[in-house]
Amino acid sequence: MRGFSILLIGFLSVLIPCAFGTSELNIEMTPRLTLTGSSGSYQIQRANVVGAITNWTVVTNIYLSDTPYVLYDDNAIGTRQQFYRAVELTPDQINPFPQRLVWIPPGTFKMGSPETEREWWSNEGPQTGVSITKGFFLQKYEMTQIEYETLMATNRSVDVGPYLPVQRVSWDDAVAFCGLLTAFEEAIGRLPAGYKYRLPTEAEWEYACRAGTTTRFSYGDDPDYDELGEYAWISANSAGRIHAVGQKRPNAWGLYDMHGNIWEWCLDWYADSLPGGIVTDPRGPNSGSSRVVRGGGYTNSDWDFRSARRAGDLPDHREHNYGFRVVLAPDP
Repeated sequence: MRGFSILLIGFLSVLIPCAFGTSELNIEMTPRLTLTGSSGSYQIQRANVVGAITNWTVVTNIYLSDTPYVLYDDNAIGTRQQFYRAVELTPDQINPFPQRLVWIPPGTFKMGSPETEREWWSNEGPQTGVSITKGFFLQKYEMTQIEYETLMATNRSVDVGPYLPVQRVSWDDAVAFCGLLTAFEEAIGRLPAGYKYRLPTEAEWEYACRAGTTTRFSYGDDPDYDELGEYAWISANSAGRIHAVGQKRPNAWGLYDMHGNIWEWCLDWYADSLPGGIVTDPRGPNSGSSRVVRGGGYTNSDWDFRSARRAGDLPDHREHNYGFRVVLAPDP
């Protein structure tokens, strides 16, 4: 790949005692990255440690022209050391909406959870080896009301606000939105050739939620749920309502609210168990009565936000804590 680079950035944190009382002044430096090289589209990635296995976090996608590109990584403030790299995107990975979509690379993972996992549900097994052979773009945030209402000219949400996730959306509504969005973006020439919007498959959703992890949550096992509130709006911190997207910490792939805030519809029909064995690009059963929902909602208990937690509901059902996020990918 052209333009590949790894940068080691040092961070300075200074504590200055004050002569008056016990006041303190903390100074934390923001990393400043400068990228030069061949023009093209790149993804900036960050890691704490570089080794045989490196967990790179997506920072953003950029387009590099003839002039240097300068980026301030505010999310890395307060860390002592970070590594960065710029990876050139191939034509099928170029993101038409870098602020809205995240590129999810192909890979393999174990779907579901073992029976030994705390708060395990029987429908999370048997654990299934899944190969995702094609990368895809996934919406960075849950679908907001302003995006939905602009296209659909309606908004059935209970808690109304432009950047709140849209509520009371059925699976049928979400699929209709994807169709209209595809037609609109094609008409104005903003879609890559052959691409369309759709809901994520259940396997794609869990793969993206886990972001390379095998733990109960995308950030670790958290047996006592001490950290969950940093990543998710749940019954304990939501005050009984949804919240604007992107307010909690993202997972390692830069996706927000994969745990909590609102349940998210997936493309698949729901089944009471996973297929087991090893499968490639699964799309669930061929038929059924319910569609899959994932992620947990703002009124739910702690265990409902685990990466493996899954449920289903009728495709025409509109619930106060049901929403969705979209995938952009080539037609299968």
